Amino acid sequence: MATSAHTATAQMDQTQAVTIAVADAEPPKPTTVSSTLKFNTFRLTSAEVAQYTKLPLLTAMINESFSAAARKYEGLYESETKRYEAPENFVTEMGPEGVTFITEVSSTGKDPEPIATAGYKAWNELGGMQARITTGFQITETPLYKETQDSIPEFEVVAVAVDPAFQDYGLSAQLQQRIMEDVALMMKVSGEKDFRLRIRTLKEINEGYWTRKGYRYVLSDSCPFS
Repeated sequence: MATSAHTATAQMDQTQAVTIAVADAEPPKPTTVSSTLKFNTFRLTSAEVAQYTKLPLLTAMINESFSAAARKYEGLYESETKRYEAPENFVTEMGPEGVTFITEVSSTGKDPEPIATAGYKAWNELGGMQARITTGFQITETPLYKETQDSIPEFEVVAVAVDPAFQDYGLSAQLQQRIMEDVALMMKVSGEKDFRLRIRTLKEINEGYWTRKGYRYVLSDSCPFS
């Protein structure tokens, strides 16, 4: 008997100052950071990501983060479900105009390595999960209803992942703040007042997390396993 997961699309409308929007997000968990660890977050365009020498490490980290979440749902997801089969798949998903934030960590005697990432790109209603998940099940994405059309610019938050060993450092919240500020600045330069962020979720894994972040559910679909 076939089983199915459930995808959902959530959105967040931003019509106030970005400082207020950021304040509504969950604060990073308080933690004691080892003095031997140094974190560095930077912004890359898609062209720069393609040239990022640690792209294989980045995609491996994303896959491990996704698999770690999937292991909690044995029988529904494959234990080693990959988000990206190859590093170039990540570049393809982000598209030519995508923006990626990466956090690297370094410690004494070790080279910096990517441990967290989050990106955004222009929203494409048809550019669903099939571009991301290449094993485990097939995706069919049909909106349950036609959404109200307006002229508010829309962006999709993509590939939010944190190395399981660093998930108590507040890195995800910090990267989401960087995205919010980056989009807000871009909108200000272009003369736009408002914008909308969207994210595609898997109900069983992370829909609750994004709802707590201020996103609201707008549509869903079923993802039958093959």
